[in-house]
Order: sequence, then structure tokens, then C-alpha cells
Amino acid sequence: MKDHDDHLCIETDVSGSTSVESWGAVVALLESADTYGLVTTADSSRIAWAAILKDAASNSSATGLHEALPPAE
Repeated sequence: MKDHDDHLCIETDVSGSTSVESWGAVVALLESADTYGLVTTADSSRIAWAAILKDAASNSSATGLHEALPPAE
């Protein structure tokens, strides 16, 4: 977990074989974040990330803001 001024960022490696149940749990957690994505790195690792705004109540763009980033080159 990385603590930034206005948000917390959580990352986890989801490379390799992941069960359907595990993916379901990851997706459920990502959906509760303010912003999330899945990145494929240059070495083909997959990193799921989520950001949680520290003051979501005062940020009007927090509701429903989700994005997926394109694979890293």
C-alpha cells in the first residue's frame, strides 16, 4: 500500500493461474475503490491496482470513476 496526499493506492500481482473464486474476490474489492485498473508489465506480469480517495465526500468525481489502463509497453 502506498500512502499519497489525497489517496491510498493498493497493488497486487495477479499473474499466473488464478482461480475463478479468487478473481471474483479481486473484482469485488476493485469495484469498491474510487479508481482501479489492471496493468500488464513489460515482463508479462499482471498487476491489479486500486486507489481510494481520502476525502471522497468532497470530491464530486469520486462516484462511479473507474478506469482500466492499457497494457504497459
